[in-house]
Amino acid sequence: IQKIVQYNHKSTNAEVPTPPIARREEDRVIYAGIAPSGWDPQLPRQAANSTHELMDPPVPIPDPYGWLRDDARTDQQMLDYLNAENDYTESMTSHLIGLQDDLYDEFLSSLQETDYS
Repeated sequence: IQKIVQYNHKSTNAEVPTPPIARREEDRVIYAGIAPSGWDPQLPRQAANSTHELMDPPVPIPDPYGWLRDDARTDQQMLDYLNAENDYTESMTSHLIGLQDDLYDEFLSSLQETDYS
């Protein structure tokens, strides 16, 4: 027996949050192709198993959101922006918590728990 539950977004007089706007660096580019002289050979240019030749000369590719790329997770501006995105998403989907819980419980009910899971 399937349970049908309706989750409604309740309208309130509360102010609707606005999503954070990521800044764009319109002049930011990355280069795809043969590395220029002086390039650090430790930085990969393409996948090791790629059979494609690199473009020569290199081609600039727009990368306006490249500032969000921080593998070390140390750039405070990037972290602040991502936290604002997470807060916005949480506020916009808070009415779905019951559905999320139901889906999670349904997913768990279809798994057989073992020592290996």
